[in-house]
Amino acid sequence: MVQKDYYRFEQEAAFGVIESASNVVWLPPTATLAAGGRALVGSLETASVWDLKTGTLLSTLLDTSKASSTSSAAAPEVTAVASFGGQMHASGYSDGTVKVWDATTGEMQVSLSAHRKAVTTLVFDASGTRLVSGSRDTNLVVWDLVNEVGLWRLRSHKDAIVGAAFVRAKTQLEEDQVADAEDQTWLVSASKDGTLKLWDLETQHCVETKVAHSSNDCWSLEYSPALETLITGSGNKELAFWKVDVNAPLGSQIVRLGTLNKQSGDRANTIKVFNGGEGVVALPRYLAVASADRSIEVFKIKSSEEIKKSVARKLKRRRERGLDVADGGEFALSEDDITEKYVSHTVIRTPAKVRSFDFAFGELDLAMYEYANPNARDIRPQANTLVIVAALANNALETYSVAAPMSVGIKAKSAGPAEYSRVSSVDRPGHRTDIRALSISSDDRMVASASNGQLKVWNVRTRQCIRTFDCGYALCCSFLPGDGLIVVGTKTGDLELFDVASSTLLETVNAHIGGSVWALHVSPDGKSFVTAGGADKSVKFWSLAVVRDAVPGTSRTVARMKIKHTRTLELDDDVMCVRLSPDMRVIAVALLNSTVKVFFVDSLKFALDLYGHKLPVLGMDISTDSKLLVTCSADKNIKLWGLDFGDCHRSIFAHQESIMGVVFDPLTDLEAGGDTQELKGHTAHNFFSVSKDKLVKYWDGDNFQQLQALAGHHGEVWALAVAHSGDFVVTGSHDKSIRVWHRTDEQLFLVEERDRELEEQHEQALTAQYDADAEEAERAGDNEDEEESSVARASKTTIETLKAGERLLESLDLAAADMVRDENTPQHIILSHKGVTGPEYALSVLSSIRPQELEDAVLVLPLDRVLCLLELCALWLSPVQSGSDRAPITRNKTAVVCRALFTVLRVYHRQIAANIKARASLEKTRLLLRKRLADQRDRIGYNIAGLKTIKETWDREHRKVFVDEREQDEEDERHSRKRIYASV
Repeated sequence: MVQKDYYRFEQEAAFGVIESASNVVWLPPTATLAAGGRALVGSLETASVWDLKTGTLLSTLLDTSKASSTSSAAAPEVTAVASFGGQMHASGYSDGTVKVWDATTGEMQVSLSAHRKAVTTLVFDASGTRLVSGSRDTNLVVWDLVNEVGLWRLRSHKDAIVGAAFVRAKTQLEEDQVADAEDQTWLVSASKDGTLKLWDLETQHCVETKVAHSSNDCWSLEYSPALETLITGSGNKELAFWKVDVNAPLGSQIVRLGTLNKQSGDRANTIKVFNGGEGVVALPRYLAVASADRSIEVFKIKSSEEIKKSVARKLKRRRERGLDVADGGEFALSEDDITEKYVSHTVIRTPAKVRSFDFAFGELDLAMYEYANPNARDIRPQANTLVIVAALANNALETYSVAAPMSVGIKAKSAGPAEYSRVSSVDRPGHRTDIRALSISSDDRMVASASNGQLKVWNVRTRQCIRTFDCGYALCCSFLPGDGLIVVGTKTGDLELFDVASSTLLETVNAHIGGSVWALHVSPDGKSFVTAGGADKSVKFWSLAVVRDAVPGTSRTVARMKIKHTRTLELDDDVMCVRLSPDMRVIAVALLNSTVKVFFVDSLKFALDLYGHKLPVLGMDISTDSKLLVTCSADKNIKLWGLDFGDCHRSIFAHQESIMGVVFDPLTDLEAGGDTQELKGHTAHNFFSVSKDKLVKYWDGDNFQQLQALAGHHGEVWALAVAHSGDFVVTGSHDKSIRVWHRTDEQLFLVEERDRELEEQHEQALTAQYDADAEEAERAGDNEDEEESSVARASKTTIETLKAGERLLESLDLAAADMVRDENTPQHIILSHKGVTGPEYALSVLSSIRPQELEDAVLVLPLDRVLCLLELCALWLSPVQSGSDRAPITRNKTAVVCRALFTVLRVYHRQIAANIKARASLEKTRLLLRKRLADQRDRIGYNIAGLKTIKETWDREHRKVFVDEREQDEEDERHSRKRIYASV
């Protein structure tokens, strides 16, 4: 008897995406790489760092610990990124998660979760120890990156957050001091609800609210500490400028300075200020605004001297014309006028809409680079040049250079907008539009992808683009035998033949006049191919021929491949798809009237008529034994037909949206083994399907069962190709990504797969219910601890927090039982296996819970287990006896114990205060904790003193200061105290 086994498919690679829906952050180059700088962008579920000069991918930030091919949902997409000095990156995701990465190693440092919707903005403070995230759920969350917990949730806005910035008070700094995290105790935020809010982080209170624009919307925010100015963008031409002074009286801390109109009437997506200075070849300051169209408008920010000269010159001219320029007059001018300070410099026109942009070689970026690489090369740009990096909506990054002449000492009048040029572009590793067709070479080493305007050839192993061709609007493509030629069918009805080796277009044939080439299929013998002509209602057969063309001016000829039309099959309706059987006996043709007709290849006589679909068939394939035909349609159904009699074996409701393609698995059917025949993998009647519902599904065509659903794409899946060896599958999508799914050695059991899907659905429903309850509680204000408050705890109930609470409760049960166990009672099997006591096991479980999840984990504990946890805290803090086995486990756990203790006291304060039994434990814990913290303080102080001593010794032995003796004597004499003689 034949045993059928299934093997799981997993995502092996995803490439072709340069940037997606997030903002872009310019990073300084490293000491040896990326002379033109780097760009940090979101690339669907990963955050990518690109070399802007060479266009190569330097690193990707992806959390592989939670990546699972068994999940029925795609990984969340990166929606916001931020960087702290190029040393630490942060990425926000569409599910509300925030992750912090080490920029050097690319490893994830911490994962934070508090938002219920996509993160829209991320901002580090001056020290990099705090992070503010804004989301579409209208909330702001302040994170403590040292303790890895959320400090507060600020929830006064009524729509998505568009920007936030830390603000410091001027009086908190002396002249020789630098701003740090303690200075930035104020936060300003903007939302799509059209409001600006100023928050006092010390009291967690919104102290002032302003309406940003008359249009009651706000789309972007930028704060410049150097200018002490806040800038907001609206849904029209208006830019608003604000003065933020936290030392001013309440109600006047945010003051409107004025408005400025930009050229574009579309909304302002991104606003950035370039702070010039001595560290950036003394460039002036600039303001740039990216609108929702294809433009970036650059404004020059005049200095105070330039404003004075400009105003004085204009007033003089108006007086000469006899105009009233007195204060309050119709033609009066003021140096505080926004239009005098911000003047249009140039407008950069981009080939596609601008998602986001960033200035390169900023003052802070260069300072951080020079600090991290003191001996590195000088990376400053050319003098009088402003560099802007733009992330475009067509999956490309472009770098522009804008002329930025110094105005000091230059009296020449401006000749118009400043010149700009595109310096570099990162566009080769991806398509500009949706991927509509895929084809794999016969040796499975290359894959060709076609889109509107481009055909690209990729190396499957390295995922590098090795060829790029310009083509028409491609609808289908295929490698020809030998893998040296690729034929592409276009929307205009043309067939384009490309030579991979020479990267040239060999021939263009108008194959279907008045129609589109919706499909093409190469015959199994490789001698010909067929095309489906769409509106011209025909299927055409083509062959390849070698012709010799004469070289002009010589008697020589050169050989060239040519497409030759051989036969035509006329039909009664538009042709949507065509497929030849592997035995070259029949050809199947799908028509616009939702039927499939089967003809004999040799005579083109009608054989079978297959009907049953309610909408046109969009894809089909014939099994390797030429006995089974599978079709997919826009009616979301897959049908399997027998080619002997044309009977429908089964109709399957396969996807939730239109099914775009279906292909049989070509893996060898049987492999002889001894006296029996066992399946090597899957039968040839297994097939794959792709749909607009973003899923790739794997099916058993004999048992009519779904084997696996592969989630990974973030857009409609348009194209599908299966390797000739059957080892991997390639899919292309509307999200412009190409994903490779490879067959693993892990067996797939259908019962386990169904159980896993049910469990996943239950978890998703539970999480959705938690989010809905939290939103309802927030709207109704029915939480008595947070009623009518704009501040809430920064946490989120998830499946992970529930599992953490269950693990903690189980460990406390084991610890309580182990503490009262007598010598005759055997120890629990878990404790015996680990070789620990109950309290030690509970402490290890407590240490494994992330700080952010601890509060939600404690909330599920009953009161008796809360009291047990208090007793364990006293036990953990008690001095360790010499020679005790508890020493290695409880050492260096003071922070964990303190965190758990303070969380329990904060959450269960009323219950503990009313419980008499808990008082003794609390008093004992208080004394032990005070002693333990004092010991920790002494140890830290001793270590700091030792490090200072080591540093002083090193400086004394390795640093030598060379001073000119004469200059030093003069300096000493100048500052020495002179003797004073009293006069008589």
